[in-house]
Amino acid sequence: MRHPTAESAMHRTQIYLTDTQYHFLHELAEKKQLSMAEVIRNLIDKCLPQVKDYKTNDLFSLGKDGFTMGKPEGSVDHDKYIYGSETENKEKQ
Repeated sequence: MRHPTAESAMHRTQIYLTDTQYHFLHELAEKKQLSMAEVIRNLIDKCLPQVKDYKTNDLFSLGKDGFTMGKPEGSVDHDKYIYGSETENKEKQ
């Protein structure tokens, strides 16, 4: 059984279960010799995202190793790349 620490403070809560849910939970708790609360916490923990989930998801690996796109100073000199050189742009105004 885990014990609450300062890092993982426990919050007391109350839930409503159907008869089927309650009996399932009760039997599982008896079988594993755990409290019903511990069984619920363990089931919730299984649903929480794990570090491996982030490592295997391509969305979270974007830019991990750094990447470049277009011109390196494009965010600073974007007008130059869109409208031409700075001198040409000033002549147009």
